[in-house]
Parts: sequence; structure tokens; C-alpha cells
Amino acid sequence: MLQLEKQLSILENYFWSWDFKTKDIFEKTNPQVWEEVNHNPVEFVRVTNFDLSELNVQKVRIKPSGKRIAYLCMEYAIHDSLPIYSGGLGVLAGDHLKASSDLGVDVTAFGLLYKDGYFHQVVNDNGEQKVESQNLDLDIIPTQRVTDSNGVPIILQLPYYSSEIYIAVWLVKVGSVNLYLLDTNLKQNSDEQRTITSQLYGGDINTRLHQEYILGVGSIELINMLDLEFDVYHFNEGHAAFGGIALWKHLIKSHQTKEEAFKNLKSKILFTTHTPVPAGHDVFDPNMVDSLFKKYFQGSPLEFSDIRGLGVHDLGYGEGFNMTVLGMKLAKTVNGVSKLNATALNRLWTDFLIKENLKIVPVTNGVHIQTFLNTELAHLLNLDQIDPHEYVKPESWNTFKISNHKLWETHYLAKIEMMEFFKRRVTTKIDREINPENLLPYGILFDPKILTIGFARRFATYKRSTLIFENIERIKKLVTHPTRPIQIVFSGKPHPADREGQALLQMVYDHAKDPEFLGRVAFVPDYDMTTAKHLVSGVDVWLNTPRVPREASGTSGMKASINGVLNLSTYDGWWPEAFNEKNGWVIGKYDPALSPPEQDQQDWDSLLKILEHKVIPEYYELNESGLPENWIQRMRNSIESVGPKFSSHRMVLDYKTLYEL
Repeated sequence: MLQLEKQLSILENYFWSWDFKTKDIFEKTNPQVWEEVNHNPVEFVRVTNFDLSELNVQKVRIKPSGKRIAYLCMEYAIHDSLPIYSGGLGVLAGDHLKASSDLGVDVTAFGLLYKDGYFHQVVNDNGEQKVESQNLDLDIIPTQRVTDSNGVPIILQLPYYSSEIYIAVWLVKVGSVNLYLLDTNLKQNSDEQRTITSQLYGGDINTRLHQEYILGVGSIELINMLDLEFDVYHFNEGHAAFGGIALWKHLIKSHQTKEEAFKNLKSKILFTTHTPVPAGHDVFDPNMVDSLFKKYFQGSPLEFSDIRGLGVHDLGYGEGFNMTVLGMKLAKTVNGVSKLNATALNRLWTDFLIKENLKIVPVTNGVHIQTFLNTELAHLLNLDQIDPHEYVKPESWNTFKISNHKLWETHYLAKIEMMEFFKRRVTTKIDREINPENLLPYGILFDPKILTIGFARRFATYKRSTLIFENIERIKKLVTHPTRPIQIVFSGKPHPADREGQALLQMVYDHAKDPEFLGRVAFVPDYDMTTAKHLVSGVDVWLNTPRVPREASGTSGMKASINGVLNLSTYDGWWPEAFNEKNGWVIGKYDPALSPPEQDQQDWDSLLKILEHKVIPEYYELNESGLPENWIQRMRNSIESVGPKFSSHRMVLDYKTLYEL
């Protein structure tokens, strides 16, 4: 057996976490310990003495080439052992890096290291969410301090108001992609400065401004410190837009006039925006921005008056420095994340876009196949044997080679594994976080033979997590039906400041502990990537009920579809591009003339009718072999129609086209 530290070096690159041959090995070796160590591979090895010399970690196969891309984002979901993500934006960014590595696209990424992560969710017996720090132990996370040629950790120094702020730099290896994370938790800083990067989306509006300054300006200053060169700067959301200001400053430094530098700057920036509603964009007091940048501009021809006009905008609720406006004005190309999202964004920003001679183009999101596709299903499809470039080809997803019996058996086993996971999570949290006398809400009574519906995502109000409960008695009859029952599992985290989202979670939890539902409504606490992987392959139906057109894309439904889980969704986000009447169902019909309560009523009525007359009968209709033949055909259609079109590999290739423009 290799020495422990030498063994652990095998885990320094997160490539093992999505290679089909290795990604499940820890969970399958000892699932209970894997849950107890919060899916941390280093801790798992130390606790179990697992011999990593037996881990056949494949080497990164493709050397990056083409345009050099700097990718900036506020959050990244690479793996549960690095919990610096909250939801869809982070998962999208993580999938982007992994697919770029798979395809040999030359991407280097930049973000922030949050020592307290996002938050650890505890739900008490009353359904109230309690927030705890995730307390990252950097000694057991596959990340390392960036050092100079003498092995001394580098420290980035930035102007900060009238003083300075000192920033540590960490490196995370994501296949061939380097992810640099900036960290203000250094003793050289004041207590206030040290906490800037302590928690993702934590603190107040000042904290958010300071985080975005560190992300945008800090990343560009690090690029210059490390003598890195890039052809394109991809800012994923407005959080990163201050990077354009820093880049402008450095282009002027290279003996260009302000006008020449700005023209050069615009030729290098691609900006991705998501949010189709005014309130979803970060807006700061212009005086706060001016004060923050004053020292940074010293010695440069740039001053706040140069950038004020790039960011200050009124979206109807008062003038402010709008980070989305800044990102769009700095960019050559602006994109939304689905066709419907791009349409909604063009409508939201109509006057602005006409004035700026811009149009928001769609690049529909995709999901990383190796991360979210069930390993056994990938093997049956032969996807574990082909080059990731082939994932975008329809023939790679042809299910004809899999018999009905084998496809159903594979799904049924994934369903059992999901329910075993529910029990492990309860076992891990019992006493400290879960009352042993109150286990009914946690899915321990779920039955794999029962039609299972999943709803797992951020508990934002527009996603309407409780829509299915609009008429308790009607849904209760479906859940408790003597011969054709259903069971529903929920998971997700409302933001700690989102009281309405927390009220929705509490409502779901109240239903889950209601004995009249017979333990067939469940809530899985502390939603993370592992929970997502089990749910998107283990449920039968993926429920998605956002208010149209609020959903930017909705990648969780894509993850479900590639696993043969059928989508039951409003016609929003990515679903209009994927729905073909054979791979799932559409809830309701959007009518802008309806009030929100009227739309809720229409959508709820449609949802229940689809369940009663289509979903439930089809699931329980068995052929002479005891298989739901029509249902399995829908599963095939789901896999074949979604797999090639909605992978992050297709998405990255689409972005590559934009990079090359």
C-alpha cells in the first residue's frame, strides 16, 4: 500500500469524480461512511484505509487548444467536497469546466473560496430551516495554495477604499482546467475584510459589492500577476462584470488610449445573463462603487465618471449601478441560457438593447453527462466507451440495444439505491439534526414499486414547490390510492434571507409529517450534488412548476431526462425546445392576462388532470411480461431526444463558436 500522502495525491485532480470508472467507487465501497464524511474523498480514505493504489484514475486525455478563455463566475459546483455553490448557476459553471476539459477547450476559471461554503441545512420538527456553517477544512479538500517559484504562497494585494486588501489564491484542478479561487481570510486583513469571502451570498449589500469587486478586479489582477494571457473573457452573470473595468485599466496601461482600449476590451468579452425579471439583477449605490474604486483608479487615466455611464441605469425602481447593464455594455456578445430565456431578456431590455445595438442570443444550457448519468445506464448505452465529442451525436443515444426488461431493471435498481440513500442520510443525521421519534418525513417508508415523483431545486417562490398541494384532499386521494398510489419526494434550500421560500419548505415538511399521507410525501434535507444524482436517476417523474417565463433554463429536468425520468413541467426554460409529446408532459398554458392566483389555479388543475388521466394510468398499465411497456417507450424517447441536444458538451461547443467570432 502506498504511503497515505502519496495516495492522496491521486485525488488532487477532480477528474476522478466524473470518470465513469471511478466516480461511484467510494459510495459503493462503503455508502454509510461516504455519507458520514459528507462525500469527502480524503476523509473517506483516512477513515476506511481505502487503498487508492487500486483506483484506476484515467489521465486527462485531451490537451487544450484554440482560443484561450478566462471564465469568471461567483460559484462552482465541482463536487460535494468543495461546497462553494448554491444551485443552478454553480452547477452550470461546474459542468462548463468539466465539459471544456473533456473537449479540449482551453479554459481557465476564476472564482471565490468561501470558507463557510453556502450553508448546511437543518430542518427542525416544525419544518423551520436552521442555517449552519459548512466550515471548510482546506487540509482535506483537493485544493492547494498557489506558490511562487520558491514555494512561497503568493498573496494578491488590491486597493480597497483608502487602504489595501490581501488575498490568498487557491488552485483546484478540474481535469485540464485550472480553477483559481480567491480568499480574503488572511491575518493581514481586518476582521471585516477577512469575512468578505466567508460565505456565498452571505452578508448584506455591502458584502455582495465587495465580493464582486474581489471576483472581477481580483481575477484580472491575478491574471496579470501570473502572466497569463487570454483571447476571450467569459463573464457568467453580472457578478463578474467588474472584471471588465480592471481589464480596461490594464489595456490603457499597455499604451492604448481610453477609446482604443475600450474598443479592444469589447472585442474580448462574452457576457452570459440569466434573470428575466428586473429585481433579479445586482444594483448598487453609485456612490458606493465610486468610493470602492477611487484608490484603484489612482495613477490611471480612468476615473469613476468613465464607468458611471456604463452601469448606472433605471429599470423602473430607481437609478442604480446595475451589474447586468455593465456586463452588457462591456461585451461584444451577450447570451441568454435558453431560447425562451433569450426572448424574455430581449423583451425586458428592449429599449436598452436598441440603443446599444445589441441582441441577446440563446445558448441553451446543458448538463455534464458523466456527472449526472447513472453509471449502469451509461454502460448499457456504451457512453462509457466513447469520446465525449460523440455525446452530441443522436446515434450515441440510441436505446435499441437495450431490452425493455434491462432498461426497466436498471431504472428500478436506481430507484432502490435512491431510497437506500434516503435512509443513510437519516441515519447520519439522527439525534443531532433529526429527532429519532420523527422519521416519517424523510422517505424511510418509500416503496420502489410505487410511482415516485421528484421535486428538487432551490426553494424560490416562482418555482411554486407547493403547487401540487393546492387541494389537499384531491392529492391525498392520489397518494393513498389502494392500487395505484403515488409518492412525492422534495429537496432544496431556500436562501436564508428568503422568508417566503422558507414558508414553502415548512408547508412541504408539514405535509411530509402528516400521517394521513402514509409516509409517501418526503423531504430530503441538505440538498447537494449527491442528492441530485440519486433523485434524477431514481424517481419516475420530474416535476417542474415555475411561473412562465421566469425559469431561465432548468437543467435539473435535463439531468432527469437523460436517465429516462419523464418530465412533467410548465412550458418554460428549456422544455419548449425539448418537448415532443412523447418524452413527457406539459402543465397548463401560460396566459399573461391571468393574475398569478388565476394562473396557479389553471396550472394546478392541469397538473392533477395529467396525473389522474395520463401519468398514473400509463405507469401502472403492465403488459403480459409485467412491464409498463408504454412508459418504457417514453423513457426511451426521453433519453434519445434529450441526450445529444442538452449536454454541456453541446453547450460548450456552442460557446466555442461564439468565442471564435
